[in-house]
Amino acid sequence: MKTCRTVAVLVVLAVLGFAPAPLPRNERQREDPTDVAGTWEFLVYQMNGRPYDQLKTESVIEMTRESFTFVARNGGRRTKCEMRLDPAASPPSFTWARDGRVTFVGSYRLERDRMTMVFRYGSQLEQRTTDFSGAAEYHYVLRRVTR
Repeated sequence: MKTCRTVAVLVVLAVLGFAPAPLPRNERQREDPTDVAGTWEFLVYQMNGRPYDQLKTESVIEMTRESFTFVARNGGRRTKCEMRLDPAASPPSFTWARDGRVTFVGSYRLERDRMTMVFRYGSQLEQRTTDFSGAAEYHYVLRRVTR
C-alpha cells in the first residue's frame, strides 16, 4: 500500500513538472500621450484660481498634435497657437507659440477623452507649472466631444 502511494505521488509530481507554463498576460495597450486630435469643450477654465464661466462657455477648442485653436461658439473668431507636446517630460509638457515665439509653457495630463492643463505665461519650459493641485496661473480641464 505504501508503494502505491509513493508511485501515485511520483506520478503527480511528474505530471506537474510537465504542465504547460501559464500564458503571458495580455499587456494593456498604453494610451498615446499625444492623441489629442479633436474638438474639446471646457469643463474648467480658471485664471489665478478664479473660474471664468463665461469664457468657458463662449468657445471650444480644436486641437491637433501641432495646434491648439480657440473657436468662438458663435462662429466668429478663431485664435490658433502652435503647440508642441513633450510626453517624455515628467509630467508631460507643452508649449504654445504664435509666429514661432513661445508664449506659454505648461504641463498636461491626458486621460482618454479628458485633458488637464496647467500653465503660465513664459518662454522657458523650466518655468512651467507642474503642480496640478495648486492654483496655477492658468488651469484648464477639457473634455473631448469629437475626434
